[in-house]
Amino acid sequence: MTFLIREKKTQLTFFFILGLLILILFMLMLSFSSQTTEDKFMETQHTLVSEILKSQEANQLVTQCLHTKSLSAIRTILLQGGFFYKDQNGSIITWDIESVNVTMGGKNFSVAYQIHEPFDTIVSGVPYYPCYVEAVYTTNLPESLKGLQCHKSFSLDKKYLKIGMLNEELGNRVRPPLLKEPIRIGNLSYGIYEYTDTQYAYSIQEQLEQYIGAHISECLTFEHIRGFNESFKADIKNISIEVFFGYNGIAVNLYLPVTYTVGRESTSIIKKFKYSVTLPIRLKQMYELFRHIIQKEVSEVNFNTDEYQMPSFDIYRVILPNYDTLIIINDTMSKINGQEVVFQFASKNRRPVLNHLGEGNPPNPFPEDCDYFVVENNTLIIEPFAVDPDENGVFYTYHGWKVDWDDIYDEVTNTTTTVPYYGPNLWHSSDLYLETERAAEISVSHSDVGMHNLIVNVSDGNGSYDYQVITVKVDDKPSPRITRRNPYIDIPGGKASIEDPYIVNASETYSLDPEAILEYKWSVDGGAFLSTDWTQLNNIIYIPYTGPPFNINGARGSPNGFFDVVGDHNIEYKVRKLGIPDSAQTETIPLEVEMCLPHRDASAPWPFNMIRDDLDSLVDSYPYNPDAFDADHTCCQSDYTYAPTSTVCYDLLDYGCRSDFEMVSSPVYDPGDLQTNDPTKFIPPSIINDIGDGRSNDVYEREFKKNCDGQRGNTCTGDVTINVARPRDYGANDGILNCFDDPHDGICNHCMYGMDSCYNETVSSNTPCNSEIRCVGGPGAYYQDVPGYSWACKGSCDGNGRCARADPNNCIDCNAQGKTCVGGVGCQ
Repeated sequence: MTFLIREKKTQLTFFFILGLLILILFMLMLSFSSQTTEDKFMETQHTLVSEILKSQEANQLVTQCLHTKSLSAIRTILLQGGFFYKDQNGSIITWDIESVNVTMGGKNFSVAYQIHEPFDTIVSGVPYYPCYVEAVYTTNLPESLKGLQCHKSFSLDKKYLKIGMLNEELGNRVRPPLLKEPIRIGNLSYGIYEYTDTQYAYSIQEQLEQYIGAHISECLTFEHIRGFNESFKADIKNISIEVFFGYNGIAVNLYLPVTYTVGRESTSIIKKFKYSVTLPIRLKQMYELFRHIIQKEVSEVNFNTDEYQMPSFDIYRVILPNYDTLIIINDTMSKINGQEVVFQFASKNRRPVLNHLGEGNPPNPFPEDCDYFVVENNTLIIEPFAVDPDENGVFYTYHGWKVDWDDIYDEVTNTTTTVPYYGPNLWHSSDLYLETERAAEISVSHSDVGMHNLIVNVSDGNGSYDYQVITVKVDDKPSPRITRRNPYIDIPGGKASIEDPYIVNASETYSLDPEAILEYKWSVDGGAFLSTDWTQLNNIIYIPYTGPPFNINGARGSPNGFFDVVGDHNIEYKVRKLGIPDSAQTETIPLEVEMCLPHRDASAPWPFNMIRDDLDSLVDSYPYNPDAFDADHTCCQSDYTYAPTSTVCYDLLDYGCRSDFEMVSSPVYDPGDLQTNDPTKFIPPSIINDIGDGRSNDVYEREFKKNCDGQRGNTCTGDVTINVARPRDYGANDGILNCFDDPHDGICNHCMYGMDSCYNETVSSNTPCNSEIRCVGGPGAYYQDVPGYSWACKGSCDGNGRCARADPNNCIDCNAQGKTCVGGVGCQ
């Protein structure tokens, strides 16, 4: 019984659980059926919205609107120089962009300036423009460096020139950038961006996206689209735009958020629908060209956009009335509404730049002192070269020296006076300036010697200019001061001969510059004289000799081949400053060259011009003259020709004892003379023997004659004639002068024995005779009374009854005492 009850309870539980499971399954099936219906409804709603918004009508509406607004935005930003201004709807620019008003196609545009003149923090004013540095340029150049890194004027060989600035708040870079952020996905670059810049704000991409998005609602009217109702609401205000730049086109995407409700509980759904247009505008390529032109324009002063062209792109420059420049890039392959796409920007008028003057040609030996160097009586040429960064024309003008004032040099006071100049502008009136309107020339004279300041100015005709104050040094040429002379006061100075010295002296030649080094060159009749090269030594020349002392014994014609021909000759003297071009001065000196010069003097001609009285009985018929050339030119006739060989040039009549004439070893001329032992001065023994008189102490008379040789005019070296005889005394008994017969005759005094302490002394005797002082060349030498001899000796007998020798044991060396021997006195 118990078992039966338990079995019934178990059956009831099973059926209960089974029923519960069936109920749950039914409920699940009912819920699934309901969810499936809801999902199907939502899917139906999605499909319906998509079909409506992607319908041809809606797609045409959106794409047409997107196309129109994109083209308008692109055209506007390109015409405005890359910016939408802050007062334009949709612009993200927050500051005032400096621009210039331009009229194009009947419409006015404000075109942004992309290029400005350098900031004052970099350029300290004219003429420190343009500037360059050897490193990356900064806008915060310290004041202490102004002018140190900037140069007076432009020079083509300088790098990193700053002839313009990119005056934009975000830094000195080309603005705006093309992209709002860098894209570095392999080669998939959609534009240009600045790799070193972390700021990509205000890019053309971002500006276009914001501007198009702000204007797209102007043409989106979904209410007119069939099927569009309150359940399908487009959120126009939250439309987002994407702009991408390809190499040959621009892609613009529009994302339209749409809100709609589905189901019994009206669930809100937001879905973005994408619309796209592709515009065949090569903006990326235009931007590359735009960026390249700007970078060139601010760094290369000679960059010319007219010469820089790219295929299918035209570049134009338009000079505006205020001299600003409009640079236009025209894409001939891209069209907007049938018109070629134009990208334009403005450049502030920049001053022209002047190439640095004073470098190169002509050479300047003093670059630290002046910019230009020129020597008097030459032409100074200045050839400035300037370019205008905006490719305007330039005008060259000259001011200062020879325009507003003049500098006059006074050689007497060695000063320069600046005076007002009232004449014509010599630079502008020069033929070179009239021909070129740029280069100019001027001739400088001696009165211009000194330093001068000249201003060279270039301008664009609109008040913008550059200039350089150049210093000009005018140097003087050496002033030749030449004297010429032969050594004879009785012969004209323009006369020379082939045998006499002739001196041309240029030692007084001078320059106003005391530090100048002068060098010389001489020529005779066009041929070099002394040297073919310039020298600093030969400012005095001796013709036909190379310089003193002159040797008359060997003088005949020039050893260099000049002045051995009688006639008219020309001596050319050239002088210049060492290292100074164009400084040479030339002076020509005419000269008449004769066979000889008829100089007259009371002295005997050479070699008899220095004969001294060595015998008490000598009759001095000629005065002493130590200068062989100054002695009488007996053998030169007054017509400058040689005298014939029959002309007697030397005639001497003297008297002496027989013993005197027999002393053939006795010198007659001063020691050192070339003819000290001329045997013609002494009587040969044969002549004495022919007389046949044994009285050695009687007086004899001798006549010595010499004739001209017919080959020289200033010497006496021809044939010799000697006559010796007993002199006659017409008061004597036999007519023959005899010392014993006439002891009171003055001629015989020294020939007679017994007249002094040397009476009866033999020939070899050297006995001291008295205290008379003899001047000799050395102890024991034969007595000669010659000034300048250093030894003073007491006299001794000569072995012929005379006190005429020096006592070798009683001599004093006057020279050792710093004195000179004086005959009969001693050392004085």
